[in-house]
Amino acid sequence: MVHSIFSLLAAFLLSIELHDFAGIQVILGAVDNDLPTLATNPTFATTWSFLQCKPYKIIAANLTIPISTAIFQQTLSVSYPPSAGSWSSDASPYIIPVAQFLQANKYPLLCNVYTYFSYQSDPEHIRLDYALINTSEVTVQDGSLGYTNLLDASIDAIYAALEKVGANDVEIIVSETGWPSGGPDSATTINAQTYNNNVIARLANVGTPKRPGQVLESYIFALFNEDLNSVGIEQHFGLFYLNLTEVYPVNF
Repeated sequence: MVHSIFSLLAAFLLSIELHDFAGIQVILGAVDNDLPTLATNPTFATTWSFLQCKPYKIIAANLTIPISTAIFQQTLSVSYPPSAGSWSSDASPYIIPVAQFLQANKYPLLCNVYTYFSYQSDPEHIRLDYALINTSEVTVQDGSLGYTNLLDASIDAIYAALEKVGANDVEIIVSETGWPSGGPDSATTINAQTYNNNVIARLANVGTPKRPGQVLESYIFALFNEDLNSVGIEQHFGLFYLNLTEVYPVNF
């Protein structure tokens, strides 16, 4: 059964060659006591190869697979001004080790940021155009940094919270953002269209005041309206109706 371990090794080498590493030499070592069992026991040979070879396959091929998690902006206890951003006491025991892991491995943090909910929670103190990224006026001055929109401020508050726990180099990816096109008050088609188009135009080019010039990878939620979701705004974040017609045009 000597072929067992070597067939697995061949598959390992083939996978490396498929990633343009043809010609690489691999020396496979096994302790003497394992050799008889490797030669006669396919199950042992398979287990051995998975333990001794597979964990290093990605490293040998010079590949990395980032591991991260997604958080909601409510994990912050303080977000105003952005430089005061800090984690809530409930979130801290969980987010701090995650942030330090991401820092050590140079992995990003995924953040779901919805200025709609922030605006709806305090419309007396948050201007609609500020939440919609629809003004060039500096609305919040935080030291030397001026904020013309709530999305920038929300993201930089998370950056500030990361820095406070030693995760200065962690990049933020906006894994969800959007605005509902149906529902009460500000949940209108024109506001949803305005917000999503402004997100695309702004974040693709200028970054945030705290991280200027850094393209901010971001994802619009959602592609389709969700008729099976709870009745109300949660059904109306989509860019398309279920019949594939546009709710409103977006300039990607």
